[in-house]
Amino acid sequence: MSYSAPNSYTDFTGASAGGSFIITDETLHSNINSLFTANNFLYIAGDSSFNVVSDVRTTGSPAVTVFSNTNVSAFVGTNLPLSVFAFGRNVAFATKYGFYELVGATTTKISDNLDNLIPLINFTNPVSGDVANIYNKVMPCFLFSYNDPIAGTRALMALYYNKKWFFASQGKSLTILSGGFQSGVPAIFATDGSNIWKLFSNTSNTIAWSLSTAWWAVKSHTQKKQAMKARIEMTTGSSTQTLTLTVESESAEIPYTFTAGSLGEWINSAGLLGNWNSSVFGQGGWAVRGVQIVQGDIEAYGNYIGYDIDSTMPGATINGLMLQYEKRASWAARSN
Repeated sequence: MSYSAPNSYTDFTGASAGGSFIITDETLHSNINSLFTANNFLYIAGDSSFNVVSDVRTTGSPAVTVFSNTNVSAFVGTNLPLSVFAFGRNVAFATKYGFYELVGATTTKISDNLDNLIPLINFTNPVSGDVANIYNKVMPCFLFSYNDPIAGTRALMALYYNKKWFFASQGKSLTILSGGFQSGVPAIFATDGSNIWKLFSNTSNTIAWSLSTAWWAVKSHTQKKQAMKARIEMTTGSSTQTLTLTVESESAEIPYTFTAGSLGEWINSAGLLGNWNSSVFGQGGWAVRGVQIVQGDIEAYGNYIGYDIDSTMPGATINGLMLQYEKRASWAARSN
């Protein structure tokens, strides 16, 4: 490790209080992979360790630079340097066996729920990370190349908010992401090597998206359920939206198309329903935006029931997913 003299980026001579040192700590099993500054510390990341340089000062005559070099993680490090970033008072990073946060002197694995996904990450490509801002909620975001068993190799993002993980895709060809600020607001950007995009920034244009739930056992894994009604509650910015709900079980996948429409009414002074005509003499209605509810009859049968929702509605927030079902036989054999 080499360091320059105070107020200089180029002078590394000892006469100017520059210098160097060699880390002989036995916890540094391989190379120094990343240097990262945050929270008034310099973090030194190795394959299996983190060291922290702090309390840097120049003293004496002739001047000498002194500092504290402390090992804070003797087992967990990273050799994915683009994945290291600050999140609040913590440092988040990726390894080839999970995603972690360094909290003070403690490394905490935050990706236990993703253990089955980690082997499908292509670590021959970069793994990068930074802070994303989605609907004014800031959260760690990691971008990696994912060997999708169904869709093939593609770029995938894993985001962590309120101790829960979810995934996002902003294009299959993205390679590296990085965060920044615009007018004091966190923003995140990515490149495919030729272009740069700002991610999660457009909430008005239509874009194809899908939401998939887990398959619900509904308290009993051994009892069959007959699904009868489905209900989706959402908040949207437009009056009419269409979405496709696929009800899934271990036996079948059944698609349904639901349309959400919300038109308001007004009553005149005589207590009668009022109407208005447009300039082309067509009758108009009052569009109401906000909370909308779509629901309808469905048919599905199985030990497990799940939803897959597809739509192109922009800026929608799913507030609730509901299922009405009846219990059927327990320990029944699977039937198709």
